[in-house]
Amino acid sequence: MKFLCGLAMALLLAGCANVTLVNTGEQPIGEHLLVKPDNVWNEVSLISTETVKTWTIDGLPLDQLVIYSGIKDGERLNPRASGETKPVVFRANMRTDEVVHLFESLMTEMGGSMTVTKLEPTNFAGSKGFRFEYEMVRRDSEVPMRGVAYGTVHQELLYAILFMAPRRGLYPRYISRVEQLAASAQLR
Repeated sequence: MKFLCGLAMALLLAGCANVTLVNTGEQPIGEHLLVKPDNVWNEVSLISTETVKTWTIDGLPLDQLVIYSGIKDGERLNPRASGETKPVVFRANMRTDEVVHLFESLMTEMGGSMTVTKLEPTNFAGSKGFRFEYEMVRRDSEVPMRGVAYGTVHQELLYAILFMAPRRGLYPRYISRVEQLAASAQLR
């Protein structure tokens, strides 16, 4: 029942938001990040900014991809959060585990509980970066979610891609798209 209420609310919000098709091929995100999706996505303008893009395939209650491009020292990761929401602020001198904890704080502020299940170094956008997997339960739906994130701090700017979807069904269906998108990321 809670899931249906959450879905109804999301559908109402979707009526207020512009949804734009993101085609395959090279897509600039902010000033310095390029990604090249090999499948179409939908951008939700209500929660996208110049440096934070929110994409989905089946709709935000079901799957969500958030791309951070060039987040500066002192800048909020949740730029459109209401006054009641605690700001989640990036600092350029953060260690990898602190950046991961920052995203964990962001997810908690958005109304859920998140557990990091794996953290490892990786190459992202042509730079030394990190990859982490997580599990999450959103308070609004109580649906077990699974997620993956890739990121790097390059020239004191944060670049990251976070994806989450229901653990059963959509996550296994879309994880290869997300991995392809992360592999295509390049800084210019």
